Amino acid sequence: MVESFGIEYYSYLMVLLVGGVVLMSQARLSAVLFFLAIYSVYLVAARTAEMGVDLNHFYKWFSLEGYPPWVVKEVFFHLMGRVSYTLFDGQISKIYLAFDALWIPLLIAFTFYGARVFPEYRYSVVIYLCSFMVLLGAQNFLRQHVAIIFLIAAYIASARGRLRSSLLIIVLASFFHNSALLGLPAILLKARSGLAPSLWWSIAVMGSLVFVLGLGYFSIEGGGVLAKSNASTGMDLSFAYIALLLCFVFLSLQANEFQITVAAKESVAAIVGLVATVTMAAFYNSAPAERVGLMFLSLSIFDAGPQITRVFKFYASLCRVLVMAFLAFPGLLFFNSRQFLTVF
Repeated sequence: MVESFGIEYYSYLMVLLVGGVVLMSQARLSAVLFFLAIYSVYLVAARTAEMGVDLNHFYKWFSLEGYPPWVVKEVFFHLMGRVSYTLFDGQISKIYLAFDALWIPLLIAFTFYGARVFPEYRYSVVIYLCSFMVLLGAQNFLRQHVAIIFLIAAYIASARGRLRSSLLIIVLASFFHNSALLGLPAILLKARSGLAPSLWWSIAVMGSLVFVLGLGYFSIEGGGVLAKSNASTGMDLSFAYIALLLCFVFLSLQANEFQITVAAKESVAAIVGLVATVTMAAFYNSAPAERVGLMFLSLSIFDAGPQITRVFKFYASLCRVLVMAFLAFPGLLFFNSRQFLTVF
């Protein structure tokens, strides 16, 4: 097969270029808004191109008569899909643009809400939107992608001390993809970072381990209509996610002069993500472990924003560009992700 580069490919390259310029220009509000305008052009181009395998499956589900029993797993996702299918007369591109009109404003709203206390979140959202996680999520496993956006919103609300709001948001996230509940330990620990160190570590490690094993068993082995796939992707990348999460933990250690307790509380997502991803990789196949790793890697990007500034100081802008390029590169390198940017 010969790959042919379409408008979605070139618009994605434009997103990366503009994203790099924005990160070098201190991510002012006007610059971020310009980046979002370019990103919207890319999304429209992508939605008018060939859809990913999962998106085509979802489209068939939206057109079914009645409600199959497995719809209860992610009822909000299917309800929104059904409403969009009816509203837009089954036009697939408009259906998924409706989902984009949900997750992008939600992500931006909570990013700037969090930026009132953590200004570096403005950089984090640019890095995240340019990453392979969003490329894969928005173009293929959209259920989990939308749930991750809600989870990011809950994590930011938790960082601002809004625990009740964050718990409500994570419940909403679970109705788009129930794997979002795996983020609950990170949400609780982020909001309760003032706990005594011994108690904090006990919850972080043992609580996360028990929670992941329990929810993993229920959702994969014993959940009935709630059961998730325990498939293998054929190329186990869970160890790559574990390595990336370890990098974020090390960054936090550097930013906090290797004060372990302080660094741990600033890298909650990466620590819980390590426990969750290692546990899933040990007990289940590659697909669940990779999806869990991707979820916590997305959260860790926001934790890393202030830490990059403290560690690299005058070179922080350049470092952010390098991080963005590193996380975007897999989207262009691997066929599984590059197929969403090319035609054959």
